[in-house]
Amino acid sequence: MAKFGSFKDAHLVIAGTDLSDHCAEVTLNTSTAELENSAMGDYTDFKTPGLLTWSVEAKFYQDFASTSVHSVLETLRAQLASLGVPPVTTFTLRASKTNAVSATNPQWSGDVFVAKYKPIGGKHGENLMVEVTFAAAGNLSVATT
Repeated sequence: MAKFGSFKDAHLVIAGTDLSDHCAEVTLNTSTAELENSAMGDYTDFKTPGLLTWSVEAKFYQDFASTSVHSVLETLRAQLASLGVPPVTTFTLRASKTNAVSATNPQWSGDVFVAKYKPIGGKHGENLMVEVTFAAAGNLSVATT
């Protein structure tokens, strides 16, 4: 069985901007709610699958330049403040930017909004890193072609 190898060439696009070159970590979280389904007389705690949940967490090297990390994320966050509703945007993520989308390099995509954004913070003498969580605003899809 082939193994993917080291995770060093991820492709992450947020709101049409490729932020891969500033991304130090990225995680796509997926889960299914577990609903109670046991009743009197059952000897097992049964579960039933509920709604799907997904989110994207990323850690970036901060960059305040136009069309870079802060510009993209702050624009989305600021729209929330002015509109009163989270602005929805698209994301795409795959393990290898270099390789084409395929069965061995699937691409996930969907609509998201910025749920958490820490634009500045860190320890003295370390790189300025920012963490962001994108919450699902629609279904998650995966492409293999």
